[in-house]
Amino acid sequence: MRAGGEKVVVDVTQRFGDLVVLDHLRFSIAANEFVCVLGKSGCGKTTVANLLAGLLPCSEGTVTIDGVPTDPRRHELAFVFQEPSLWPWRTVRDNIRIGLEIKRVPTPELERRVAEMIELVGLRGFEAYYPYQISGGMKQRVAIARAFAVDADLILMDEPFAALDEQTRHGMQAEVLRIWERKKTTVVFVTHNLEEAIYLAERIIVLTEKPARIKASLDVELPRPRDYAHPGFIALRKRLGELMGSAW
Repeated sequence: MRAGGEKVVVDVTQRFGDLVVLDHLRFSIAANEFVCVLGKSGCGKTTVANLLAGLLPCSEGTVTIDGVPTDPRRHELAFVFQEPSLWPWRTVRDNIRIGLEIKRVPTPELERRVAEMIELVGLRGFEAYYPYQISGGMKQRVAIARAFAVDADLILMDEPFAALDEQTRHGMQAEVLRIWERKKTTVVFVTHNLEEAIYLAERIIVLTEKPARIKASLDVELPRPRDYAHPGFIALRKRLGELMGSAW
């Protein structure tokens, strides 16, 4: 974990009935750190995200933000999922406003933040469009703008680009990094994609197969913007492939 103090601490075993999904999972995340949780499909990554979000009670142990058990009623949490989950009756602008309206942010500040996010995600000119009028990639831009607009304690991103084509996915990855570098929010990004984890993360937490444990925690000390052909990128890709198994 890089310097900056512990923002999030996970120390949990999670069961669903007799099935152990997470087995003594322990890790911490620094304030403003961008961490990728990497693992094969079905290993428990989404369970980790749900625990971080306070959407599941811990079977054993705790998940804390700033030393307090995670609680969506107490902490400001934002989410970006594979499906953008936009409200179809609201425009691009009004979808971005939702979290700020819930927080009752004063109108001048709300409008400033919405305008800033529209600019950052490249949606100027599309403010009055409805979700059915824009592409999948643009819908994810709206979801990302909505998440970063609220100045959250923690942003959770669960395989947000898995359904996008490769070109769009790479563009969205660059967008997220550009916004994160501007806003400096704590981000946990869940993925099964090795290259995506290397491209995005300051640190990668690798999970074993179920019941999930920490297999490795690797700092990504590569210059940005990251080049897939960089020898360090290739070496880390090989290392992660070895950790994840020969199929990777």
